[in-house]
Amino acid sequence: MEPKQQSCLRTSLFEDETEIKRFPPLRRMWQPVGQQRAVDVPSKNEDFAFYGVVDVLEGGVFTERYPKEISELAFSFLESVLARTTGRVLLVWDQARWHTSGMVTEWIEKQDRLEVLLLPPRAPEMGPIEDLWREMKRAVAACLERSLDRLEEACLQFLDQQTPDDILRIIGLSAV
Repeated sequence: MEPKQQSCLRTSLFEDETEIKRFPPLRRMWQPVGQQRAVDVPSKNEDFAFYGVVDVLEGGVFTERYPKEISELAFSFLESVLARTTGRVLLVWDQARWHTSGMVTEWIEKQDRLEVLLLPPRAPEMGPIEDLWREMKRAVAACLERSLDRLEEACLQFLDQQTPDDILRIIGLSAV
């Protein structure tokens, strides 16, 4: 009997989505006693979702903007990812309902190049792309022009300025 050859996984990707809000939540603010200023809270906070993958071996990042996080858009994004990669792909993502829906599961089962690994539920710290989202939002928080298009530009500019080594450092996979 001949030994079974294993196909090598060429690309290992962590996937996640993040919401970009026109008015991010105010977490804390210091002001002198008696000099506090009112903080306007909008009645409607526009947002969009960034779907993204980070290549944990190469440090590459690919993102696309979508209006929200739903199953139809999850596999639309995965189609874009597969179109940009060659060979087999190991995709690691969380158990968001739009990742584990019947529609997405059925679509994934039809993909011969794609293998999926689910992270444990309610464990965002296990997805290294979360660190990239956090760093991106910290950098973009200074964007005072709060149109959604300008916020997207600021996010993409932040990601474009990062080298693969920077990305690996941000996600905690590089000692440098």
